[in-house]
Amino acid sequence: MARFINFSSYSLHGFQQGKPQLLELCDSHDIIAVQEHWLSDCDLDSIVQLRSDYTVVAASAMTEKLTQAFCMGARLGDWQ
Repeated sequence: MARFINFSSYSLHGFQQGKPQLLELCDSHDIIAVQEHWLSDCDLDSIVQLRSDYTVVAASAMTEKLTQAFCMGARLGDWQ
């Protein structure tokens, strides 16, 4: 019997902010592509340990950025 795979792509806009919705997606999706978690390499276990029934492949671009300067949010006008 055929089974559909439920796939979702989700931009967290920060792990803590997006975590509740990510947990909801885990209840109804087989594969979830996550962007903008804003975690450094040493904090990636936050995603790995979120659900034991998921296999996680994770990478971070934040580690290099955090070694160069303080991490600050952007202002709306900065994106023009």
